[in-house]
Amino acid sequence: QRAYGALDGDTRRFVDAYAAGVNAYLNDAPRLPLEFWLLGYSPEPWVAADSLVWAKLMSFDLSGNMNEELERYDLITLGRTMERIQQLMPAYDTTRYPTAIAPDDIEGGGALPPF
Repeated sequence: QRAYGALDGDTRRFVDAYAAGVNAYLNDAPRLPLEFWLLGYSPEPWVAADSLVWAKLMSFDLSGNMNEELERYDLITLGRTMERIQQLMPAYDTTRYPTAIAPDDIEGGGALPPF
């Protein structure tokens, strides 16, 4: 709730509109996943603060490589060249472990940005 209160007016309107859309969907009595029925659970109306909580939870999930990024930063501050850093910390091997998007789909072809 505090984070919602700190939003500027435009952002608050966007978050409110999103919450209104979620509630419009829920009000149409959608077929909910099986887990809802098994647990006897009906979702409560969505409030704007719920969206902010999910954004924060997603940020934790998306920061899984934080330690690697900090190690890369340390190597840069120690004066290592990008070539040496790429040797020490090679890029993710998308040929061996495919991803949902190809490196060419990313601006710059998936190459590390210059520091």
